[in-house]
Amino acid sequence: MIAQPQRRAQFAGALYRATKEVWLKTGPEASILDGWAADKGALAEGAGPYPLLSKGTVDVFKGVPFGKTLRGDPIDAPVISRNTIVGGMPGQGKSSAARVLVVGFALDPTAELRIWVPDSNFDFEAFKPRCSRYVMGAEPEKIAEILAHLQELHTEVQTRGDLLVKYRIPEVTREWANKNVGLHPVVCLLEEAHVAFQHPEYGEDICHLVIEIVRLGRKRGIHFIISTQAPTKDSIPRDVTRNCSNGIAFAVGDHVANDALLGQGAYRGGHRATELIPGTDIGTALVKGFSGQRSEMVQAYFLSVDNKHDQVTPIIKRSLEAIERRGIKPPNSDTPELVTAARDLLEDLDEVLNDQTIPAADIPPMLRHLAPDWFPYRGMSGKKLVIELAKRGVKVPSTGNRWPVDPVAIRRALATRSTEDLDDWDD
Repeated sequence: MIAQPQRRAQFAGALYRATKEVWLKTGPEASILDGWAADKGALAEGAGPYPLLSKGTVDVFKGVPFGKTLRGDPIDAPVISRNTIVGGMPGQGKSSAARVLVVGFALDPTAELRIWVPDSNFDFEAFKPRCSRYVMGAEPEKIAEILAHLQELHTEVQTRGDLLVKYRIPEVTREWANKNVGLHPVVCLLEEAHVAFQHPEYGEDICHLVIEIVRLGRKRGIHFIISTQAPTKDSIPRDVTRNCSNGIAFAVGDHVANDALLGQGAYRGGHRATELIPGTDIGTALVKGFSGQRSEMVQAYFLSVDNKHDQVTPIIKRSLEAIERRGIKPPNSDTPELVTAARDLLEDLDEVLNDQTIPAADIPPMLRHLAPDWFPYRGMSGKKLVIELAKRGVKVPSTGNRWPVDPVAIRRALATRSTEDLDDWDD
């Protein structure tokens, strides 16, 4: 009874402690209470320095350093055969925690890094030399580039599945990661993920790809980190949160965000990041999946990227030197050319239709022939084309249930758009 959240606060108050300074759980028997209390104010010191700040490497198959429990014990984040979701209110440590996880991967010479930031954000620029794929920016062409990278990764997930069948192994192990057969560990970070998922043009396709990758990639050596300040059912697909066995919850505003990060029923069961105080408990998170406990309160290590105290760049330089000593190719050496420039649907339709009115269902194959590498056209159907045209002000009639697309209507929409652009320029 006393381990229940409302009683825990009373118990902590009786000890003149903050709630987060007291940790209670059932002992070996139901009649035994296992209680622990920190020295008053001891948690204000934080987790201390990152343990591999100046030397050392990581084997990601054994986990990556993350922080310390409230008891002061170091705790690693298990990452292989898992995905991670990290979130919380702005300024509480979400991006910093993601940075610590990715630094751990960087210090494994066999690991590959891919980072996508659909926003103007400096938090991960120091990782760029270590990444095989890196995108930062909110412009349409940047989101399109993220989409292209995710399509490439989705294809690689399938290729890795074929390799598992070929070598008759259920999942990637350290032994196979060292064999240089295409099964090395990969960490993928989608920072501010809600921005990409909710993008008006590319969001639906990005959601579909990430869902498939988190479902299938974990046994194939791919660890996906979803980082967001808006962990709700409207901003993050439920099939993404359901496939993240690691959850990192900094201070959140309600039970919906809490359960999106820590699992359904976490709030009701007393695992509440809502009890963390914004602005006070910066760097402290409730985590799931890191230990045998349903949840654990952890203070995350902090690594600065401020240009006056940059701790990440020296680590990245050290990691690149470790790669060079192993004789492995630099992470950017085999980056393929991807079709990442945003395409214009109306202009492409103007080209493929020429002067013919064609049923909507017959047009997607023509678009795929025009731009075979453009992912949005790969999954397009006639129905989806009609919806996309409606968004652009082109109404397609349902004549004979064939939904004919008239090139005249397409060119009229292009002309109207050009006129609006001129008006904007005059303004």
